[in-house]
Amino acid sequence: MRRPRRIDAGLMAWVVVVGAFLLPGCVSNRDRESEMAERCAGISNNGIQWDGTDAGVWPWVVGESERWLLEAKCDPTTLLFQALEDPDRWVAAHVLLTRRSFGKPFVANSGSYNGLRVTLLADGSVQIDPEQRARIRKQWLDVLGVGSFGDTHHYAP
Repeated sequence: MRRPRRIDAGLMAWVVVVGAFLLPGCVSNRDRESEMAERCAGISNNGIQWDGTDAGVWPWVVGESERWLLEAKCDPTTLLFQALEDPDRWVAAHVLLTRRSFGKPFVANSGSYNGLRVTLLADGSVQIDPEQRARIRKQWLDVLGVGSFGDTHHYAP
C-alpha cells in the first residue's frame, strides 16, 4: 500500500506567506480602482473655486472627491478624460488633469487656466463659457495622445 506524499513544510509556509501578501493587494487594488471610479463619478464643477492672483486665475480644489483624486496614488487620467464629456464635471476634470500633470508646462494668465477661459466678476461669481468644452477636450486629446474616446496611450502622471 502506498503512503500519501507529504508536502514539504517549508514549501507550504512559503505559499502561505506569499498568498498572505498577494491576495490582500489584489483586493486592495480592486477596492482602490472602485473607489477611484466612484470619486470620478462624484466630481463636480462646483468642487472647484476660482480666485484671481497676480499671475492670473487660479482654481482651488475644494470638493471632497476632487481633493481625493488630486492626491490619489492610482492614475485617474482615463476617467478624468471621460469626465470632460459631462457638462457638470468637465471644468473639474480639466483642473484635476492639469494639476496631476506634474510639471508639464501650461499657460496661466489673467483670464485663462491652461486654455480654459475664466471670467471673475466683481460680485465674486465666475463665468466659464460651456462652448469651450470641445476645445478643452481636444487639447487633452493632443496632450494625452488619445486615439479614440477612452483609448488612451498616455503617460502616467
